[in-house]
Amino acid sequence: MFERNRQPEATGWLTLEECAAAVDVTPQGFSKTFRPHAPPSAVRNAGKKGVLIHFRQMLDAYIADRIAKAPPRTGDPLMDVPDSSPALERWRLARAEMEEIALAEKKHEVVAIAVMRPGMNTLISVMRNVAERLQRQFGNEASDIYNEGIDEAIKACDRMFDQLTGKPGPAHESSDQVNQKVDGRHEGEASNEQKN
Repeated sequence: MFERNRQPEATGWLTLEECAAAVDVTPQGFSKTFRPHAPPSAVRNAGKKGVLIHFRQMLDAYIADRIAKAPPRTGDPLMDVPDSSPALERWRLARAEMEEIALAEKKHEVVAIAVMRPGMNTLISVMRNVAERLQRQFGNEASDIYNEGIDEAIKACDRMFDQLTGKPGPAHESSDQVNQKVDGRHEGEASNEQKN
């Protein structure tokens, strides 16, 4: 093995066994993994000792080869793995899709349905309040016509959201449910006025 008395650093030339010991592998492992990277000028015949290898030149060539063959780094350890498996490929595809969606959101090309639904609910509430005002001012017929229009708009929006998401969204109140609440409030207001 490696001779402790000898100063290989002074010459840079080591036997195969000394090189293997320096990188903590067997001589066979060194011959298989590292030696093929040694340039011809880094290997010379040493007679009965076998060969001498200029360790620094061989190591520099090995590192340069590894760097040249390495895939570009993405910063994500799972993306940088050269070998692939079906699960890893699915993960990579999912990751790429997420990045595309994030980019589209930044460009304002898409809007998340989860963001749109609360806005639509707010709009529907405002429209229902208008229906209540119509009922108070012009009677039930005016509010019924308006509420039918709101119900149709809600159904159209729900169908659109359901098609986009593939699952049914939350149910909205129908105009009948709203009218029952409105009638209940008006009755409560009337009884409060009678008490005063």
